[in-house]
Amino acid sequence: MKKNRGITIVELIGFIIVLGIIIVLVIPKITEYITGSREKTMVQNAEIYLESAKVLYHSQYMLPEAGQTDALSVCDIRVRSGGKSPYGAEWDCEKSFVAVYNPDNNQYNYYVQLVDANGNALPLTEEGHFHEDLVVVESDGNYPTRSDDRLLIMRAKVGDYVNYDAGVWETDMALPTQVGTIGGVTAGTSRNNSVSCSDVTSILSGWRILSKRDGKVTLVSAGNPLCYYHGGTDNAYTSEQYLKGNLDWASKYVSSKATSEVDALSFEDFKNEFALSVSVLGKEDLLNYCKDTSNCEMNEDSEGAIANVSDSSLFRIDAPYYLASSKDTATLWSVATDGNITSATDQAQGIRILITLNSDVVAKGKDENGAWILS
Repeated sequence: MKKNRGITIVELIGFIIVLGIIIVLVIPKITEYITGSREKTMVQNAEIYLESAKVLYHSQYMLPEAGQTDALSVCDIRVRSGGKSPYGAEWDCEKSFVAVYNPDNNQYNYYVQLVDANGNALPLTEEGHFHEDLVVVESDGNYPTRSDDRLLIMRAKVGDYVNYDAGVWETDMALPTQVGTIGGVTAGTSRNNSVSCSDVTSILSGWRILSKRDGKVTLVSAGNPLCYYHGGTDNAYTSEQYLKGNLDWASKYVSSKATSEVDALSFEDFKNEFALSVSVLGKEDLLNYCKDTSNCEMNEDSEGAIANVSDSSLFRIDAPYYLASSKDTATLWSVATDGNITSATDQAQGIRILITLNSDVVAKGKDENGAWILS
């Protein structure tokens, strides 16, 4: 008779190693699948609540009058999901709602926001723009409530002017001539106005809505309120980092004069009490605009996707300006005077400032020039 042979130490170690490899390979995939499934379900929930709210508005509730907003808590809308988020938590009844805004012509705009008790959320998003990438997991974000019926994000449209005031310049800064330097401004003049960076000057001033994403409104300066100098054969990435606000990284590579100016300004001077963050318009912002609207084209070239925005008044300002994006080691992407995308180096051009507003900013109405008044 044969003897039953037990498992040797070597075989046991080999089994453990194989099992460990399987766990390392499989567990992340399972986690990724579960996460993606929850995000997808969150978007599906938004669509279900939206359609259910539309039925209620057309059967039980009055739609808002012109210029007014109304909102229904998802806790008051019965759906098959049973009132819980895909993450297993109860909905926050005040922060989870379907809102409808009537601009002025009974062409109703619908928005959905979903936030559960653990901070998992789909920020306030307009109908037709729900996407899994917008879902935030366990966030402590400052989400508006359904009683905030005058929110700017619901009342205003992309391209609208907003009465945002960035204040005035306190010191003179000459036209920049070194890589990593800004300037072209005069003390006592408004930061809301365009400045002259070349032989062509934009006459535009003020601020316009560039996007409504992630539950927040982002403004772009209508013109170019500041000049920036880019040059050299391998400084493009340095300029990109500087313009994106990565000052610690950029200061290692720019001149001492530029570093002092970076530290002195760092674009924060454009902020007021309504602003959450400040940055500089980049290529990615143009691409996102094209994805969100039908006002420009997406082209593919050897350098990657880029937007043809020559017909968009939001991007054509009749003066050239840099984008906070490098095309190659030497040049930055730039928008030419005619609005077409090009690249440039060894010169001063304008830059356009982005202001992302706090999510709870409301609109009191419009001023005599048609710009939204913030509150």
